[in-house]
Amino acid sequence: MQVVLLTVHGTWAAAADWAKPDSALSTQIRGWFAKRGVSATVVPFEWSGRNSLSARQAGGAALAERIDQICRDERPAALYVIAHSHGGSVFAHAVKSRPDIIDQVDGFVALATPWIGLHRCGYAVAFREMLAYLGLYVAFVAILLAVMMIVRDTF
Repeated sequence: MQVVLLTVHGTWAAAADWAKPDSALSTQIRGWFAKRGVSATVVPFEWSGRNSLSARQAGGAALAERIDQICRDERPAALYVIAHSHGGSVFAHAVKSRPDIIDQVDGFVALATPWIGLHRCGYAVAFREMLAYLGLYVAFVAILLAVMMIVRDTF
């Protein structure tokens, strides 16, 4: 049985020692699995680490692709994601952009990820409603201007 532990570093930490396959944390986790007769591989995922929403979103898209690649090429018995700091946010963006990848992940550990809670957001619905109201407003203003032009030309 083969398990993959995908580590995701946080902001400004692209070279994070803890996320490397030979780190003390990785060695301990692999040892824990080995005692149970399971072979575990630690695979670091690197993203830019920049402290911006766009960097985390781009990292999330790339992480979703990496998860697909691991599942396709390595076919692990289980895949676990271990993320520190905004590495957890990168994983959240991966799931938000590609909800289907959650079926490929058997577990997720967030270490000091800066969020209070997560919930589904209906941004698309709210945005469509806003556009509908904006469209009605623009149509109203256009009709009002047309009526004003007709009234002005009549008198």
